[in-house]
Amino acid sequence: MKQGIKLELYRAFHNASFPIAVFLGSIITVVQFVFRVLPEMNNIVDTNLNLSYPLSVFNTCLMLDLGGFYSYLYYNAIMLIAVIPFGVSYYTDLREGYIKNVYTRMDRKGYLIGKYISVFVSAGFVCVIPLILNLLLTSMVMPSLLPQAATARFSIGGFAMLKEVFYTHPWIYIGIYLLIDFVMTGLFACMTLVVTKFVYNRYIVLFVPFLFFILVQTVAQFSYYNAAGPYFIMDASQTIWENLPTVIIEIVFLFLFTFITFYLMGGRKRDVL
Repeated sequence: MKQGIKLELYRAFHNASFPIAVFLGSIITVVQFVFRVLPEMNNIVDTNLNLSYPLSVFNTCLMLDLGGFYSYLYYNAIMLIAVIPFGVSYYTDLREGYIKNVYTRMDRKGYLIGKYISVFVSAGFVCVIPLILNLLLTSMVMPSLLPQAATARFSIGGFAMLKEVFYTHPWIYIGIYLLIDFVMTGLFACMTLVVTKFVYNRYIVLFVPFLFFILVQTVAQFSYYNAAGPYFIMDASQTIWENLPTVIIEIVFLFLFTFITFYLMGGRKRDVL
């Protein structure tokens, strides 16, 4: 198993597509910095609202820019971008016969688990690296003042998830949401593994995580339980106030669905086409 995981992780991160995907995601976060954060440098204290508490990293960075266009664009686009490095690797392994060579050198279990982990981890890093870049850039020009709820300048309200953490340790709050974004992106990227056996067009495979993301988001909104929408779960500004049980249940469900479907129902039984 260790050999399979090591091999697949090496393939995931040592290919030209990984830096390209990170670059594409970084374009959005850098543009947000240039057109959203930099203009606020001369307006850190908003005299029009007669408020003396300055703007800070915690209400201007992409992750905490409440209702911002760039955050909405990023979290939707990342479902397409994150699968670029390794999302179709299982598809190409099957269709090009690579998997037959793999099975002569290692057991199926190691390959399949390694494949799942590599797709999950590579997609997660593609998501969080541009966000970290945006945080670093924003921190260079904006103060990191402790958020104060009474100023009404911050998106996290009285019923928001982890509100106590945000107003006491905002960097820990951001770290938790980076982890949530990492996990959610990785799990949606693993949808490519689920559909590979049934789809014979690699471009359709690439679009599946994005389409599934939109489907779940739409169903959640029309069922009037917006907190279950994956975009709202990933959005650290909590456009819709979240609750921890919903986040945990959705993550567990996505993991069980993608892993069981790929490994138990499909991968072990019909690996060679």
